[in-house]
Amino acid sequence: MGGASTSDAAARSSQAARAVRERSKRIAFWRKALPWTMALIVLLVVGWIGARSVVSYFIQRAASGVIHMTNPRFYGKDEKGRSFLITAKEATRVPGQIDRIILDGPQLALELSPTKRGSASADRGVYQEKTRLLHLNGKVKFDDGAGNRFMSDKAEVDTKTWAIHGESGVVGEGPIGRITASSYAITDDGKHALFTGGVKAHLVN
Repeated sequence: MGGASTSDAAARSSQAARAVRERSKRIAFWRKALPWTMALIVLLVVGWIGARSVVSYFIQRAASGVIHMTNPRFYGKDEKGRSFLITAKEATRVPGQIDRIILDGPQLALELSPTKRGSASADRGVYQEKTRLLHLNGKVKFDDGAGNRFMSDKAEVDTKTWAIHGESGVVGEGPIGRITASSYAITDDGKHALFTGGVKAHLVN
């Protein structure tokens, strides 16, 4: 009986010792793992917040309806069937105004005839697809392909008829001389030009 009791006590002591060692191992493991676990949780939380921010940004952009285009090209034809091309550095469509295109650095080219090409450029512009009107602002320049050039701050171009007018100061130069005025209107592919307000002209003989 005494031997059996001693054996049982030894077994219990051995089991208790193993339990203490296992618990010590678990404690040591979690002491090492806990900081890494906390760091991982922090990274996951930060990543989730960042991901939600990115998703929210794109959802807002999509909902706003704003569309940006780089180096856009718009082709069309006038009432005489002549092709024209409008290009720009960048174009933006505004929500709620789908036919209104805001242009950065617009340039216009029109084939007036097989041998004559007109062009225009400006710092900024707005093209209305419904009315086919092109509004130009800032350092507006026109060239009719026949040596006549016009410079102004503002212009409205009707791409159907190529009637151009502007309620802004204009400077015109060409083979026949130079003219300045407060406002202008150009029609019939440049064949007719009307200048009003403080008109000054210097004609070349």
